[in-house]
Amino acid sequence: MSGPPLRVAFDVTSVISGRTGIARYTTQLSAAIERHGVELCRYAVGRATFALPSGTRHLRVPARVAERWWRAVPSPPIERLVGGADLVHATGMLAPPATRLPLVMTVHDIAALRHEVLHPPRQVRQLRRQIDALARASAILAVSRATADDLADLGVARERIVVAPLGVTLLPEPRPPSEGDRPAGSYLLTVGESSPRKRYDLVLRALALLEGDLELVMAGPPADDEPRLRSLAHRFGLESRVRRVGPVSDTTLAGLYDRALALCFPSVAEGFGLPVLEAMAAGLPVVTSDLPVIRELAGDAAVYVDGQDEQAWTEAIHRIASDDSLRARVSEAGRRRASEFTWERTAARTLEAYRLALEAAS
Repeated sequence: MSGPPLRVAFDVTSVISGRTGIARYTTQLSAAIERHGVELCRYAVGRATFALPSGTRHLRVPARVAERWWRAVPSPPIERLVGGADLVHATGMLAPPATRLPLVMTVHDIAALRHEVLHPPRQVRQLRRQIDALARASAILAVSRATADDLADLGVARERIVVAPLGVTLLPEPRPPSEGDRPAGSYLLTVGESSPRKRYDLVLRALALLEGDLELVMAGPPADDEPRLRSLAHRFGLESRVRRVGPVSDTTLAGLYDRALALCFPSVAEGFGLPVLEAMAAGLPVVTSDLPVIRELAGDAAVYVDGQDEQAWTEAIHRIASDDSLRARVSEAGRRRASEFTWERTAARTLEAYRLALEAAS
C-alpha cells in the first residue's frame, strides 16, 4: 500500500484472555502484518488474565458488559479508544461500533450454530451476534474455504469474503528428554480444550479396547466435557494410562509433538484445525475425523476416520500404532504439506481484505 502507513485498530482481546487458537492467530498475524509496514493500534476489552501486548489500549470492563452496552448504545466508537485509524479489524467474537471506519471481521468457525447441543448456550448466542454483525463489515476473513462456504450458506455474499488460512508457528526446540519422561512413541496426544465437540471420548473408548500399554496425554484447558472424560477414564480403568496436563507452554507442546506416537483429532466440527497443522509441521502423524476442512488442510498427509464410532477409531489407532511404514509416510507427507502454510501468506491475504474494505468505504 502506497502513501502513509495504514493504521489498523486491531483487536487483541483473545491474547489477554486465554491461550487459545484465536490467541495464537492474533499474536502471529499481528507480527506478520507489522512486517508489511502496517501500523497496528492494538486494543483489548475485558479482564486481563495475561499481560497486555505493549501499547495496547485497554477497555477495563467485562467483555459481556461492553457487548451489551454496544448493542444497546453503539458508543463510544472504537476510534475514540485507539485514536486515529483507517479501519478496524475484529479478530474475535466481539465487533465494536465504529462511526466512520470500515470494519473487517475474522470468522474462525460457525460450529456453535451447526452443533448447538455440543456448545454452551452463551457461546451459541455470541456466535449468533457475531454473524448478525457481519452485516456491518466491509470485508470478512474466513480461516478456511470450508468456513467461507458455511458463511455463504448463511447468506453472506462471497465477494465480501477473503479466505486466509492460518500459518505454522515456529515452536521452541523441545528440551532433551529427562528421567521420568514417557518413552518416545509410547503415547497418543490430543491438543485442545475438552469441549464436547472435540469428541475425546472416542480416543478413550479406543484406548480401552486396544491391547497393550499405549497411553494418552491430553493437553489443553479443561472445558465442559472434562467431568465426563474423567468419569470415562475411571470407568474404563484408564487412570494410569491417561495423563491430563492442561494448558502447556510452547516449549512443552513442542516436546509433546516430538515424542508422541500420533495426534488424535476426533472433532465433530472445526474452522481450521491448528493442532493438525502444528503436528504435521513437527512430523507427528495425525489420525483425524474425515472433515472437509481437515481434507483442505492436510490433503493426503493424515489418516482419516470415517464416522464417529469407537470401532472405527480403534481400528485407525491400531493401524498407526502397528505400521511403521504408514507412520513414516504420513510423517513425511505432513512436513511437506505444513510447509505450504505460513503466517506471511496469512498476512498477505489479510491485507487483501483490508484493501477490499477500504475500497468499499471510498
